Amino acid sequence: MDETDGTRARRAGACPDDDDAAPPIPAYVPILLPGDRDAFAGTAGRWQAVLLSAAHAFDPQARRLLELARRRARRVWIDPCTAHFQFEGYLASEPMRALPYGPGSGTLARLWQPHDFEDARARAHLIEAVFDAQRRLGSRQLVAPYFLVPEAGHPWHRVARRIVRESLAAAGDDPVIGVVCADLDALLGPGRLEAFADPFVALAPALWLVMVVNYEERAATPEEVHAVMRLYALLGRSAPVMPAYVGRTGLVAVAAGACGYAGGALELEALPRRILREGLINLHANAYYLAGGLSRLPVAEADRATAALPELFGEFVPERPAGRQVSRERILRALADKRAEIERLAAAVDRSARLQALLSAAIERWRGAAERLQQSGGEPLPAGVWHYLEVLREVAGGPAAPALGDPGF
Repeated sequence: MDETDGTRARRAGACPDDDDAAPPIPAYVPILLPGDRDAFAGTAGRWQAVLLSAAHAFDPQARRLLELARRRARRVWIDPCTAHFQFEGYLASEPMRALPYGPGSGTLARLWQPHDFEDARARAHLIEAVFDAQRRLGSRQLVAPYFLVPEAGHPWHRVARRIVRESLAAAGDDPVIGVVCADLDALLGPGRLEAFADPFVALAPALWLVMVVNYEERAATPEEVHAVMRLYALLGRSAPVMPAYVGRTGLVAVAAGACGYAGGALELEALPRRILREGLINLHANAYYLAGGLSRLPVAEADRATAALPELFGEFVPERPAGRQVSRERILRALADKRAEIERLAAAVDRSARLQALLSAAIERWRGAAERLQQSGGEPLPAGVWHYLEVLREVAGGPAAPALGDPGF
């Protein structure tokens, strides 16, 4: 990533104080849902950080998850979820409506509009309320309010950058995590990315938490992945960057200098607009993360792949078929595997070369499994299972990914 000498020095050195927002080494930061609690309790060691939705952190029914996170992680970041109030879905969510700073708290519920925050006093009131709520939960690493920005120059763009700047001034000695929440389309096209990012680059929070809405790495083109990575690079000039709601893209970002990535164990690895519109839905039951293939897929597909090519998946084959594991087992394994992935990558002398090798090995495993299944007359694995790994490898500096329509793909 492009970065100033000061940012490079902060990344290279350890962050010795728990009050620093960025983890001391690149870290996998799980975005935890209430259904993850038992699995997270079974993980080993202490985590550098976890990310919790404010809707869960304030919900009395989910408070045990917050208490567990505080015991098991050095940093607990509370996502204030303010972008959700731009969409109608929060109106049907009691936990969202109950947030102390939301438009459904003490007033007639309605959707937020940019003009609601054109006045500096309105922005100050929101910032104070969000920070006060996080402090009441014990946080001293404050996540600033944020909004989904559809494009550069949009009224939400002006509000969003003012919110970050004024949050830094309002936080006192507490470190502030600035959030950039961009629509993918805002980053595509000549000059659009720079026009979007430059006003944020002029700011310097303790950490950037970056969310790109409608970025789905499994379907993304190389151009889209490059645009997302360029956004990380530009923001990285002023502060460490933590991509959020990503999967293997997070490994590409770490190889390029990010301080880690935040994603779910089995889900929450993309941020489609429907999550902001409808809220978070726990869909763990039918998913399995196969570390040897760097991919999450339905349990039946995972069982077919590992059974077809056990000698190549080797140590990554689950002790018993994924389809016979309860959800807690699958979540626990995914958390451990993703944590190990990023720690191995962080320890590499040449992270880019190491990541390309990991992606190449995963791609070859998938190709081998697909060929074995085809030879045995079984249902073939769809090429999309591994095509996105080829795209990520290209962006990480590897060979160009084949197009989906190429002969023999």
